Amino acid sequence: MLGFSKQPGGANRKVQDSMFTDLFRQQEKLFDLYWTLHPEDDITESGDIRNIILTNVFSGGIMNDLGMQVGDRIIILTEHQSTVNYNMPARALMYYIGELKQYLFGDEERTRRLYGCSLMNLPFPEFYVIYMGDNKKFSGCELQLSDAFENKEFLEAKVKVLNQESVDKESIIFARYY
Repeated sequence: MLGFSKQPGGANRKVQDSMFTDLFRQQEKLFDLYWTLHPEDDITESGDIRNIILTNVFSGGIMNDLGMQVGDRIIILTEHQSTVNYNMPARALMYYIGELKQYLFGDEERTRRLYGCSLMNLPFPEFYVIYMGDNKKFSGCELQLSDAFENKEFLEAKVKVLNQESVDKESIIFARYY
């Protein structure tokens, strides 16, 4: 069937992605994921984290990606994949720019400051792929946007690939075997 592919064990990839995303829409699980990515942060509380629903930059439809904003400090964009996509840095950058646009233009004060002369602080982007595949060479690697350019000097976006052991085991088991 067009747009669907089967995983070993018969799991439908789109259903699996959707269930993974739905699982992390729960505030407790979202906080657990944040804490896994930032164990050094002993200040942030669950209520400080806002779930971001990403929309497709091209069609405007909702994506199956996971995003969260931590106060005005960080925007974390995460995607779960069973194969590594070397274009993830470009996609993550587009998602971040879309979210940054909403952040800046969704608030009159921020919009006004954007066009002012003073430098304004922006939420720092972090991009992750939670890799569910079997190829160990991708576990812990970093995908870089600059790899797609001949001239690598000016723009960079990095996506950290986390292996499935790096995240909440209960969530991974649920997503993997559905």
